[in-house]
Amino acid sequence: NAMKNSYLNRFSAFDLILTSLIAAVGIAVKPIVGSFVRMVTMPIMMPAGAVAGIVYMFWVTLAAGLVRKHGALLLFGFVQAVVALIFGYGSHGAASLMTYILPMVVAEIVLILFAAPGGNNISSFLAGGLANVTGAFLVNLVILRVPKEPLYYILSLSFVFGGIGGLFGFKAAKELRRFV
Repeated sequence: NAMKNSYLNRFSAFDLILTSLIAAVGIAVKPIVGSFVRMVTMPIMMPAGAVAGIVYMFWVTLAAGLVRKHGALLLFGFVQAVVALIFGYGSHGAASLMTYILPMVVAEIVLILFAAPGGNNISSFLAGGLANVTGAFLVNLVILRVPKEPLYYILSLSFVFGGIGGLFGFKAAKELRRFV
């Protein structure tokens, strides 16, 4: 209990609400984004989840860039996992805890290594890319079980699209900081 309190005490009420709202919006748009991306990517034989990472990781680095405190992404991942479990987004079931939280652990580690809790161009690209790769790998491990060679292709696309989304989220956060 003391550890939980010390973790949450680093955040203001505004930080907690902002992180939770961004996480909730990110998960709420997931079915819409997923459907649209599948429409576009299926005819050209690209994996939809990897490409959709451009939108999924946007929310991640937007939250990091607005809250600018280490640990915000762990809260972000937890909120998304809980919302996914409660409202049945995706087919991960209880594995949602792992598939939503572990990518945020990876993104947090990147931001810690760069000493950039709010991100910068490079750390946001890497955080988005590596978080998307982690998520794609975990979904493959838990559900898809794609063979090795196509998995490399999926993970490569996940890195690129997640990185671009991460960079866009950081840029948006930079602009929005003037208002929050």
